[in-house]
Amino acid sequence: MRPVLMIHGISSNARKTFGAPNLFGAPHPEGMYQFFINRGYQPGKDLFWYSYPTLKPIPVSARRLKREIEKVIQTAGVAEVNLLTFSLGGIIGKYYVISPLFQNEVRKLVMIAPPFLGSRWADWFKIPLSRSAEDFLFEGDGRALSPQVLSFENPFLQKLAHAPFPDNVETTIIAMKAVPNPRLRLVQEPFRWLTDWTGEGDLVVPIESSRINVDHYYELTEELSLKAFHRFLPYHRRIQELAFEALQ
Repeated sequence: MRPVLMIHGISSNARKTFGAPNLFGAPHPEGMYQFFINRGYQPGKDLFWYSYPTLKPIPVSARRLKREIEKVIQTAGVAEVNLLTFSLGGIIGKYYVISPLFQNEVRKLVMIAPPFLGSRWADWFKIPLSRSAEDFLFEGDGRALSPQVLSFENPFLQKLAHAPFPDNVETTIIAMKAVPNPRLRLVQEPFRWLTDWTGEGDLVVPIESSRINVDHYYELTEELSLKAFHRFLPYHRRIQELAFEALQ
């Protein structure tokens, strides 16, 4: 099997996002990482993850990703890898494959809930996480801190969203639209207020933010639950199945 490199999202790590093991614990039994192990992938042989400081500018994370891809290729003794990303990881993955960094070493790019039009939540972090006025000056070309670039309808993100993928990279997006449970009347009004602000989606990334031109697009719709919420999508069994199938 072609090696899979998992790339987590913002303010997270491979343990939180994919249930990867750490120094103190085994893989989470319901995580994406364990799901792939159960289907024949072997850690350190054809299953890897990339951890990175998520507040860094996206081009910086992409350069770090290149080094990680080179390590996987050397370790596995292959010429190509597949990337499985979540949220911000998808932004980094696309930036990488359309940039001069890309040397045809990625065959498939699977993105779970990538925020290509940004998220309303990111607007909350623009001022508190700013390091200098320069961050705002460079926001439009991706050199700002990642939370600022992820603000809704950011120009850099919009440009990235419309840039075509290389022809030799097979692309997949998996997105979630949570809907209220009609039996729980007390939560319907707060839910409606929240989705009016965030947009229909997983309560963090609006569906429209993930609708870009790719080879395969899957949009799940289900009643709101913990695993229909953005943070826990990689623990959703159907999303795990779709991601696995897309990488075969």
